Amino acid sequence: MRARFLITLSSALLLLTACPETTPPAATPGGDAPGGGAPGEGGAPPTEGAAGPMGKRPEEARFTVVEGEGVAFSGTVSYPGDKKGSIRLDFLTQEGNQPPNLVHAVSLPKLGEFSVELPKDYGQLHVVAFIDVDGDGPNASDPAALATLTVGVEPITGVALALSDTPDLGALTPGANGATPGEGAPTGEGGAAAPPAEGAAPPAEGAAAPPAEGGAAAPAAPAAGG
Repeated sequence: MRARFLITLSSALLLLTACPETTPPAATPGGDAPGGGAPGEGGAPPTEGAAGPMGKRPEEARFTVVEGEGVAFSGTVSYPGDKKGSIRLDFLTQEGNQPPNLVHAVSLPKLGEFSVELPKDYGQLHVVAFIDVDGDGPNASDPAALATLTVGVEPITGVALALSDTPDLGALTPGANGATPGEGAPTGEGGAAAPPAEGAAPPAEGAAAPPAEGGAAAPAAPAAGG
């Protein structure tokens, strides 16, 4: 009897010691590492892709022209006034009544002669020369001048841009279309849009109009929840 009991007990012990060895292998293949790695890698690329299609800033607006294969555009920038600041040439396009679109920007070291290479057969371009007095981009108080070009295959030379403290830029006047070229989005977000965004957060409605109407409703919601 004792021999049988010992044999049975030893067999049970062997079975018990075998179980822990089979459990870890089962957990390893089903671990979270493979599953966790995939979402992590999949999450990063979308973020980079979303950042790509952003609007051009003045420092990023550049024509891509192979040297010697473009059209030379040259002239002079003059200013008889006493305002100081950086000098810039903005090249803009405009369709109908749409706001102007900044497609190229060049900073000049000083007043006087300039030369820029443009893409052949580009068509109509509006060139605004201005002195950025406050360092905040073009605004209605900056000395400026306007020239409209039709870019084909022949050089455009002798363009005189005489800056004035009271320029007539027409529809290209900064702010004339409700936004300054290249700076419209920041102005809209930093203006009246910021306060509604904070007020809209508690209701979590996320709409631009409701925050203004729901300003009184926001305090009532916490009271009801309490």
